[in-house]
Amino acid sequence: MSIKIGDKLVKCYIVPTIKNDSRIQFVKNRLESQFNIDFKKSIKKYNYLGNKDEMLYFVEENKNGEYIRFLTFNLPDNYTSEDLRIIYSKAFKFLKDKKEVEVGVIIPINEDSIVSAVVEGLDLSDYKFDKYLSKKDKHKINFNLHIDKKYNELVKNVLIVNSNTKIVRDMVNENACDMTPERLENISKEFSKKHKLKITVLDEKKIIKEKLNLLYAVGKGSVNPPRLIMVEYNGNSKSKDKLALVGKGITFDTGGLNLKGTGNIETMRIDMGGAATVYGAFKSAVELKLKHNLVLVLSCAENATSGSAYIPGDVFKSYSGQSVEIKNTDAEGRLVLADAISYVQDNFKITKIIDVATLTGACLVALGPSLIAILGNNSKFENELYECGEKVSERAWRLPIHHEHRDLLKSSVADFSNLGGKIGGCISAGAFIEKFVHKNVIWSHLDIAGAVYSEKEDNYVPLNATGRGVRLLVEYLKK
Repeated sequence: MSIKIGDKLVKCYIVPTIKNDSRIQFVKNRLESQFNIDFKKSIKKYNYLGNKDEMLYFVEENKNGEYIRFLTFNLPDNYTSEDLRIIYSKAFKFLKDKKEVEVGVIIPINEDSIVSAVVEGLDLSDYKFDKYLSKKDKHKINFNLHIDKKYNELVKNVLIVNSNTKIVRDMVNENACDMTPERLENISKEFSKKHKLKITVLDEKKIIKEKLNLLYAVGKGSVNPPRLIMVEYNGNSKSKDKLALVGKGITFDTGGLNLKGTGNIETMRIDMGGAATVYGAFKSAVELKLKHNLVLVLSCAENATSGSAYIPGDVFKSYSGQSVEIKNTDAEGRLVLADAISYVQDNFKITKIIDVATLTGACLVALGPSLIAILGNNSKFENELYECGEKVSERAWRLPIHHEHRDLLKSSVADFSNLGGKIGGCISAGAFIEKFVHKNVIWSHLDIAGAVYSEKEDNYVPLNATGRGVRLLVEYLKK
C-alpha cells in the first residue's frame, strides 16, 4: 500500500456522505464538476439511504465517456476519530476485495485529527502476518488523499507510527524459537547503529556479575540465555528529565515448573509483547525526533522448564537487595521487570518510568479484551496516559494500589513473595513492581495482557498480535 497527498484523477474514489435534516449530501469535493457527474441523481437511482453500515459501490460515466467507480458510506452524526478509522478500514477491505489499484480519497474535514484517523484506518488495516504462508496476497492499493499539501508532514508522521505498529505486530507474531533474547538484542543493535545511539547490553555473564538475580533466575532454565538491553536517546539537551520505557521480554513462557496447561501455553510467544511495544514507541520517538530524553529497556528471558530452571519456594536476592520468595514460577514477568527497573534507575538518572508488560491473566479477567490497565504512584501521570489512550482509541483504565494489595505479597521467609494469591492479581502484580521504584521517581505500569492479542479480526485491528499500546505511548511522547 501507498498513501500520499495528491489530486490525480483516477478511476475509483471513496466519497462519504452526511445526513442533514434527513437529506443525504456528499462531502464537499470537486469531483462532480471535474467529471460532470450529479451524485444526487446517482444515490437516488441506486436507492441509497445512508443507513448505518450501508455502503454503495456504483459506476458513473464521466464527460469523457470514461467509467468511474465510487464507494460511498454515510458518516454518523457527531462522528469521532474512531468512527473514521473503522469506516475507512471497512472501505479499504471492500476495495481490496474488488481488486482496485488506484483510489482517490475524499476526507470529511481538513483537520489534523481527521486526516490522522483516515490514514490510520486505511493503513493499519493493510496487515497480515503471512511470512509462513505458501500463497501470499500481493495485491496493493495506492491511495491519493484529496487534501491540502500542508498535511504532508502529518501524513508522513502518522505512517511512521503505523509502520512501527506493524513491526511490533510482526515481532509478537514471530516464532518463539526465532524471537529469542539474542534476536531482540540484534534488532536493538541494528536500530542503534542506524541512528547512532548508545546501546548497553548485559549478557548472561554480566547479568550474573551485576547480581540481577531475578532476571537470571527466570532465564537460567533455557538454552537461550537472558539479556538486559538498554538504548539511550537524548532528544532534549535542555531538560534533565529522563524517561525509561521498560518492556517485559519473555520470549516464550512455559510457566516454568508451574507449567501452563493446554489451552494457555500455545500463544505464549506473545509474552514479549511489552518489550516489542516499548521498542515500537521508542523507535517512533527517534524517527519523529521527539523532544524527550529516553532510555529503552528490554528485559529479556525465556521462561523454560529444565533441570536448571528456577524452583517454587526458592528465595532470591534482587538487584535492589530485597529478597523475593518464588511462590509461582509463572509469575516471572514481574521478576524480570523488577531487576530491570532497579538497574536503570541506578545507572541512568531516571526521573520517570513507564513499564509495559503482558503481566497478568487477571488483567483480562478485570477489564476484558483490548483494555490496558494503568497502575502507578502518580495520579497526574496515570491520567495523562489514560487521556492519550482515549485520544487514539487504545483505551485504558486506572486501577488503584492500596495497602491491602501490598499485604497480599507478604512472606515468612523473604521480604515479600512474587505472588499475591487468587484475588486482585493485576493489582498485586503492580504492587510488586512498585517495591522497586525509587521514591523520587514517577512511575506507571501498563498491563497489556488483554490488549496485545486478539482472537478475531476487528476492522483495523488484525487477528493475533494487535500492536496496541504503541500509539498510546507515542501520543504521550508527543506532548
